[in-house]
Amino acid sequence: MDMSIAKLKRECTYGLPQAGKIANDLLVKRIKKGGYHPCQFAPGLWRHVWRPVTFTLVVDDFGIKFQGDEHANHLKTTLEQWCDVTVDWKGSKYVGINLQWNYKERTLHTSVPGYVKKSLLTFGHPMPVKPQHAPAKAEPIQYGVKKQVSKPKDTTPQLTPEGIKNVQKVVGTLGWYSRATDPTMEKNLSSIASRQSKATQQLRKEVEWFLDYCATHPDAMVRYHASDMILSLHSDGSYQSEPDSKSRAAGHFYLTNKCKRDLDNGAILTLTKIIKHVMGSAGETEVASLYYNCKTAIPLRRALQEMGHPQPPTPAITNNSTAEQG
Repeated sequence: MDMSIAKLKRECTYGLPQAGKIANDLLVKRIKKGGYHPCQFAPGLWRHVWRPVTFTLVVDDFGIKFQGDEHANHLKTTLEQWCDVTVDWKGSKYVGINLQWNYKERTLHTSVPGYVKKSLLTFGHPMPVKPQHAPAKAEPIQYGVKKQVSKPKDTTPQLTPEGIKNVQKVVGTLGWYSRATDPTMEKNLSSIASRQSKATQQLRKEVEWFLDYCATHPDAMVRYHASDMILSLHSDGSYQSEPDSKSRAAGHFYLTNKCKRDLDNGAILTLTKIIKHVMGSAGETEVASLYYNCKTAIPLRRALQEMGHPQPPTPAITNNSTAEQG
């Protein structure tokens, strides 16, 4: 299995709301003649009617999975009828993410080197005097407490419009990076994003702490091992860990083997989401989190099946007996 990247070099009118749909409809019409079509249940995933070729399309970048160079060249020839195409047969970069393939050890490392350092310069955030190894400050442990109480309400003054905009820049800039290659950031970015429209002095301190962590660990990397492409997930919940007595659902999605399912593989998706409703107990939080994760697993299963990887029942691992029995 290999991957190639092709870039369409075509001028277009940016900012036109209808431009994306017009371009997509035109592409569907044109490459349909070559036997290619978008998958019904996996947006952004395309395949050929009989050739062993599937590919993802992001703006003008094609990430292609194929068997046999003649099939990849068929897609290349089809696209060259209407636009200029450049090809990276090594598949060393896709949508800004560096891909380091090691076929001997059957591993793939993904990274975006230099992105965090460049972002910190844009934010004007200096290197911390003391290294910060945690993305957020841990809540103090309350020993002997029989009932868990919600987080106290933030009563610190609201930031100026410029200060709020700076917080939003951090969320927007590092949100993509966290999804691309550093899932350790996702929980904190989600928490910050939920309060960014009315950012306070307290939130600004949380953002500074988070940026210290980013500066300490600027170049994350995710390692993937070759597997049988069987989807598996770990589900967890955090009770009343967010303002207004809200709880959080979390999930780790990865690909493993059919028989030995303890493969320590990198995450293909990390779910971290504030549960919409107020949970009445830690058990309810775990059940809700399991529901969120299983719901998220459905489109991932369909995408894997479209790519030619049949899926058995997806194992969902939880550390709560209430959620497991429910």
